[in-house]
Amino acid sequence: MNPFRNRKPILEVSSFYGRHSELRAIYQQLLLQPPQCCAVIGLPRSGKTSLLYALHHTQQHEPPAALRITPLALPPVFVYVNAGPYVDLGEFHLQGALYFWRDIAYALAQSLPGEYAAPSLAGPVAGDSEALDQIYALRQYIASTIRDCPDVTVVFLIDNAEGLARLPRSTSSLLRTLIQDSAIGDRMAYVATSHVPLYQLYDPATLQEPSSFWSLFAETIYLGLLEPDEAHALIMQRAAATPQHLFNARDAAMLLQLAGRHSDLLTLACALLHDWRTREPDAHPFEWTIFEDQLYEAAVPLCQAIWQSLRDTVPGVYTVLGHIAEQQPFETEQQRATLPLLERLGMIEQRDDRYYIFSQIMHRFVRQQLADMLPLSEPEPVPIVPSAAPLAPEPLPFVIPADNLPEHTPLPPAFTHLESAVYSFLSSNAGVVCDRESIKRAVWKDTPPSDSALQKLIERIREKIEPDPKHPRRLIAVRGQGYILRTDISS
Repeated sequence: MNPFRNRKPILEVSSFYGRHSELRAIYQQLLLQPPQCCAVIGLPRSGKTSLLYALHHTQQHEPPAALRITPLALPPVFVYVNAGPYVDLGEFHLQGALYFWRDIAYALAQSLPGEYAAPSLAGPVAGDSEALDQIYALRQYIASTIRDCPDVTVVFLIDNAEGLARLPRSTSSLLRTLIQDSAIGDRMAYVATSHVPLYQLYDPATLQEPSSFWSLFAETIYLGLLEPDEAHALIMQRAAATPQHLFNARDAAMLLQLAGRHSDLLTLACALLHDWRTREPDAHPFEWTIFEDQLYEAAVPLCQAIWQSLRDTVPGVYTVLGHIAEQQPFETEQQRATLPLLERLGMIEQRDDRYYIFSQIMHRFVRQQLADMLPLSEPEPVPIVPSAAPLAPEPLPFVIPADNLPEHTPLPPAFTHLESAVYSFLSSNAGVVCDRESIKRAVWKDTPPSDSALQKLIERIREKIEPDPKHPRRLIAVRGQGYILRTDISS
């Protein structure tokens, strides 16, 4: 059985690995008086839910010795609630707010030591007024239940806080009132996870004042890359659980190079390598190039989720990552200012005073995305006369309709910058087949686009020089080779 195949959140603490520094940081905030709220921010699939379950487990057991932390003065009761299902609800959805309060009330009743009756409120409600009445009743139930347990510290673990931000603002305001309650506030705290800093969960344009709830979270803990020893332990300890230890030191080094120390991407790489080693244990030399291609294909959905999450988290991130991927100097201080956040999130890491994208697979994905985006970021079209066409006449003192122009006076295509560069290269080699790689080297130097991006550019050039772009006669694709611009065919 492949021990790496399960990539779901880790619910059993015996299978949890690493994240000691992050758990220690959370406990240090809870040790303060009163306990402080913490926000845990991480990229998709970075282990946020697993971290909360590891915390939840410590209420029945002493904190792991590896954390080297002092237990809380009052035993903690961790109450887990997942706000993710509410992401698709609107800010006026009181029914959704009611479901959230039911969830958190039931979770509290189940988590407290001893027998506590869950609230009896259930079933649908007739309208917003009845929903509000039940919400306030649930809030009172939570407050009174905590008040009746003076010997514990109650810590609410709110997973996927993005969902909470989609509910009516009264939801977060009521959560704040619990901590403001003088009878229970010094024995309460919230730990919330999100893929973006909490202050970004609300659109500033729609708020007259900042959220009073999110301002409680004085400490932000970023769930970045695993520590080197934690990543190595993930590779070797799980592999050791199999009847035959399949991975050697060379395998571990290559896995870290390809997948980096992102917990889920590394687990995915280990799962794929485990399958390979099981099928062909004696294969030598190992085809790492083929393995990388297969891993890349499998990792695209994860990389895409990270890519989209960064767009929402870090302004101008695509430009910054482009400079890092190509090892180019940054153009502005604003670009430099994003580096600490990207490093805390685990998207980049610093080695030898330089920044690098965290893994070879993610680096490849970033370059592919940026290459495909190149045509989207071009400047406004500028009329450029192709070298293979006659020069345009001098501007006339009055406008002549295009359909009245003499047949020997062609209109110059309005090429964009990239279209002009590609067309000029083909024109200078007119009548000769130009392979794709030579075109890329001539136009993009060290940052070539994908073949599909080049093909789209060629199609746009055809639209401007061919009478029938779907049946080109001048700019022809030569199967398996490249493109040729023919001069023996008039436009």
